[in-house]
Amino acid sequence: MWKIAKSMEGKIPAPYDLRYKECIQLNEKWSSGEPNARYDAILTAFRYGFALAQRMEANKRKRGAAHE
Repeated sequence: MWKIAKSMEGKIPAPYDLRYKECIQLNEKWSSGEPNARYDAILTAFRYGFALAQRMEANKRKRGAAHE
């Protein structure tokens, strides 16, 4: 997991990268003291990243279809 994450440094296009404001929001959730807050913050970050990756792939397919 760490190796894969490290290999992505500098390779994520800006529109799909995690923004500072989002990091702050995740940290606020993490630190909230709510039950399962840490788990929820991690799961939210994973799901958000997955959704952005799906969006990026859909956009790539659209651009590819437009160039055919």
